[in-house]
Amino acid sequence: SEKEVDDVAKLFDSENVELFYKNNATAYSFALNINRFKYILLAGHHFWNKDYPNLSGLVFSSSPKENKQNKIFEYDDLSKQQIFYNSDAYNLKINTDLIVLSCCETGVGQVVEGEGVLAINRSFIQMGAKNVVYTLFKVYDKESSLLSFHFFENIIKNKKSYAEALRNAKLTLVEKNLSLPKYWAGYVLVGA
Repeated sequence: SEKEVDDVAKLFDSENVELFYKNNATAYSFALNINRFKYILLAGHHFWNKDYPNLSGLVFSSSPKENKQNKIFEYDDLSKQQIFYNSDAYNLKINTDLIVLSCCETGVGQVVEGEGVLAINRSFIQMGAKNVVYTLFKVYDKESSLLSFHFFENIIKNKKSYAEALRNAKLTLVEKNLSLPKYWAGYVLVGA
């Protein structure tokens, strides 16, 4: 995940990039910073709990201990939790242009009659994210890293639309025989 984020970050002007690793990569810092950037790449782990869908979510680093002098850590309960549950996105007002969920099964969710699939990707869209790249099944670190790099390369350097950038990134992996599609084909785009 760190390599994926580092490689993609090198495509941007350094003043426009902020990286959150390890102890700084918390559910709280994610929620606090989601609107500061046009692009968000979240490389990590998401789990789907089919028995208890409300307990599905993104895994973050453990949050720092609550600082009583700094009230910023009292943002709901995200200051204390390691999991950003799928429903937590509904507590955010999001104005980000693109969120890339480079994690397993971020498009898997509870099927509700008349609503469709309720998954974390949909939560972000409903709360204002204009575009979300998400996954339909388990994906693999190395292949995800390659796909993310070529996806952002197409956006930043080649000025492609998100849909065209994702398509071209997948074609690059096929043409260069970098990996089998079963490792990365689950990435899809929803949005404007």
